[in-house]
Amino acid sequence: KASLNPKKFQELITKIRNVEILLGNYLKKPSKSELKNKKIVRKSIVAKNNIMKGEIFSDVNIICKRPEGGISPIYWNNIIGKKSKQNFKVDDFISLK
Repeated sequence: KASLNPKKFQELITKIRNVEILLGNYLKKPSKSELKNKKIVRKSIVAKNNIMKGEIFSDVNIICKRPEGGISPIYWNNIIGKKSKQNFKVDDFISLK
């Protein structure tokens, strides 16, 4: 027997719709709670100790800490070796402006 009666066919459709819901959307996006906590859990590059204008950034004087608010750690290698254009106090967000 290759066909379904109307009741069995409706059950099949219902189960297929449930599987579609379980599989979800192919687009990955953050949940509302993740967006709410985004600034808190991300890190930024900050001054490890006081940095004077003209001082070269190195792993001795900068570090990555929470929260987000400055330059992302993915730019760490772009910062290392550059000259500071201003004075920074401990835990100030590093900027190249």
